[in-house]
Amino acid sequence: MLKKVLLIAFLAVSLTICCACSKSTASDIPEQKDNSKDILEETSEETSKDISDDTSKETSEDTSEEASEETSKDTSKETSTDASKETSKDTSEVISNNTTTQDNTDTEETITNMNWENPLGKGGDADGPAWVIYSKTGYNQASFNISLKNIESNLIRKSDGQEVASYLFLGVDIYNNGEWINCADAGLCLVGNGKWHGFVNRYQPASEQWYTDSTWWESSVNLNEEHEYQLLLKTSDQKEKMTLNIIDITAGNRLVDSKTVDLKYAKKDGSNTRYYRDLAIDFPPEVCRDKEGNPTDDWSKVIEYNTNENLYVRNVHCFDAKLYNSKGSYQWTEAYEDYRFMWPDNVGKLGYACIKVSSIKRDYEDVLDMDMNTDQ
Repeated sequence: MLKKVLLIAFLAVSLTICCACSKSTASDIPEQKDNSKDILEETSEETSKDISDDTSKETSEDTSEEASEETSKDTSKETSTDASKETSKDTSEVISNNTTTQDNTDTEETITNMNWENPLGKGGDADGPAWVIYSKTGYNQASFNISLKNIESNLIRKSDGQEVASYLFLGVDIYNNGEWINCADAGLCLVGNGKWHGFVNRYQPASEQWYTDSTWWESSVNLNEEHEYQLLLKTSDQKEKMTLNIIDITAGNRLVDSKTVDLKYAKKDGSNTRYYRDLAIDFPPEVCRDKEGNPTDDWSKVIEYNTNENLYVRNVHCFDAKLYNSKGSYQWTEAYEDYRFMWPDNVGKLGYACIKVSSIKRDYEDVLDMDMNTDQ
């Protein structure tokens, strides 16, 4: 996440994560018909105060302890409290099912890194197996649902016990006159064989806080792996603010975790933002090596080094993906897609299918598998 080479020079966060932001020129939003159902009233639990144009201080209180500030982002020290044991809060955040739909029928297809070539070459989320879907510009919220129950995973290397991480998240790119200027990732994180929990990672928060405000936040609230959740990311509340809400669908659409942060340049009307969805495996520096065991920043060699180490995240079912703006909500289908990105693609010639996307309805509902073993 924050998959940018230049990020390495600026961020003092874990090297295992970096943003699926891309510097490509943003596309215009297609003509959309008005939707009579507006987004439901935001949850009363969120609190944020207005800010001036030149001030961007974080205002919302965490609903969970900020583990990164206390543990140097060592997720192995997180509290093991399941979300089902947390005091749940009623919320009206879950969006109405009345959305603008397209006339296209189900578009079943299967894509792997053996048959997919990126239209724009290497870019985006490119430091581990990853699949990213970018929307067009013009939206100020995005969401999708995820079932944790059927996910199978192992993120501990069998040869040396080193942990790697997986991220399942939404993100936002910010533009100025078509040029990329900022981005952020927010969603779910899993390290080793721990528990799924929330995180937020930003490229640039507010100008006054560039060197003092942490760009990384990680929740201590562990989610119930028998439940379904909705991830809702929005930049619609205030200028230069972004909020991640994690809603437990199984527990009656309750808000179980939330985080609001500053995000420089983001406009709340969505006129300079586009959203993306991402699933990835990321590697810490300890396992960024070539086949001979030498340190390397060549990600193709890093993937080869981590092949046949029993690393996998399988059966990730993402569904009911939506985009939102002031006119209403829209099923996130091909009509609202800018482009899709896979790493590695077939240009890398890895030799086996380490990532597979089975689309039930393109972009709106997918099942993803990342398996870094040749004997799948």
